[in-house]
Amino acid sequence: MQKPNKVEGIKVGGKVCAKIHILHATGYGHAEEDEQGYIKDGTKIAEYHIRYEDGKTETIPVVYGEDVRDWWYTDKAKGVTRGKIAWQGDNELAKSFERRIRLYLNTWENPHPTKKIASIDYVKTDPNSPAAPFCVAITLEAK
Repeated sequence: MQKPNKVEGIKVGGKVCAKIHILHATGYGHAEEDEQGYIKDGTKIAEYHIRYEDGKTETIPVVYGEDVRDWWYTDKAKGVTRGKIAWQGDNELAKSFERRIRLYLNTWENPHPTKKIASIDYVKTDPNSPAAPFCVAITLEAK
């Protein structure tokens, strides 16, 4: 399975926005200490780099336990502290491991709401981490 460490140059096309809404999660970020691939709460696993047309950049950190957790979960799994669970469901493979799946939503307040955004980069911060963070959707909110 291909797990790239970054996706650069997601085109935004010079839009301005007050907020950015991000629907995302991670694979292979198990929250149970006895599971292989355990990720400790508070670990930064990725970043979004917001690139403005004037060359300036803002960074949105993605922190395990605050913004996302593993998208496969059990009934005893915790939620997140900064984001929120946006969707829960099932797929056949997760069910075969007695798991369900979920995605998380984070909203970022743009500190420069009148600046045009040229692009967004998504970068895994530790290429050696078992976490496989992924983004499903990004929505810009004008006001």
